[in-house]
Amino acid sequence: MSPKNPRAAEVAAKYKEKYGVESGTYGIALYEMTMFYFDAVAKVGDPTDTMAVAEAIAQTDKQIATGRLKFDQATHLATQGIDYVPIQFYQIVDGERVLFYPPAYATGEFVMPPWMKK
Repeated sequence: MSPKNPRAAEVAAKYKEKYGVESGTYGIALYEMTMFYFDAVAKVGDPTDTMAVAEAIAQTDKQIATGRLKFDQATHLATQGIDYVPIQFYQIVDGERVLFYPPAYATGEFVMPPWMKK
């Protein structure tokens, strides 16, 4: 998660404050998925009305830690791209996780590994 995404910075800071360690990508992503579901259930008011919950999820358009999550109504797939949930590329550089793509969320640049030849 990039600290350049305000939602990611917010969730990461709250996690670290509560647990004393950094979450990493999966902890924050799982939290966001769970909250996405809980928001839909709250909107519907009845967790046993699974079709209504599914419809509420399908209609949601929300900024989350990985980007903007919105579903394509024709395919029911999450919309991807720079303005939505982008594919993110990380690299470990000197023991630190560096997000180098997409540029809007980048925390550093790609570094050619010493074992790789140009």
